[in-house]
Amino acid sequence: NNDIVIPVDRHVFLDNGTISTNDLIIDGTLEFMPDIDYNINVNNIVVNGKLIIGTEQSPFPCARSVELNLRSSVNDEVFIQNKIPSVGKKAFVVYGIAEVYGCQAMAQASLLEPASAGMTSLVLDRAVSWNEGDEIVVASTSFDGAEAEECVIISVHGNKVNLAAPLKHFHDASASSYDGIGFTVSAEVGLLNRNIKFVAQNNAEKFGARLLVNKNEN
Repeated sequence: NNDIVIPVDRHVFLDNGTISTNDLIIDGTLEFMPDIDYNINVNNIVVNGKLIIGTEQSPFPCARSVELNLRSSVNDEVFIQNKIPSVGKKAFVVYGIAEVYGCQAMAQASLLEPASAGMTSLVLDRAVSWNEGDEIVVASTSFDGAEAEECVIISVHGNKVNLAAPLKHFHDASASSYDGIGFTVSAEVGLLNRNIKFVAQNNAEKFGARLLVNKNEN
């Protein structure tokens, strides 16, 4: 077959940035090099041994990118059977160890002030180091989850983020109460830009990828 298998007794440094194969099976150790951009296209990935993409002490550099594309179809055979957790297909599954540390950036904030449909700026609860061209998502605060929306940043000034296009929906940030209990509703705002990405291909099937990590007692 056309699988790539890293043997159990090998530590392989991946020096090829573009790989296209059926399944990537890591029984030994596979380590990504910090000076290479990677575009990996596979049906499934299983880590029985160890996968290293950056470390806690030395994250994968911000100037480099890793894109792991999972491309199985809904009609493909189940990848791995009779194991816990069960895998299915179009899966990244870890039975061993996965060290995945990308570019360090503040990933999330919340609205400090409500944002109405038509507005082109957000006021957040903290200053962020996001940049022009970055993509963010503003969570829905209604009963309709589809009101979450993706936006592109044109500028950032402390905790104020200016958007390239007007918001389509209202996103709340206010104090409220229910049955005598006070609480705050505040839309989360998340940074979508990452230099390490797991991408589900064949999205026309509406069949997303699966990321499964088994508990490791070691």
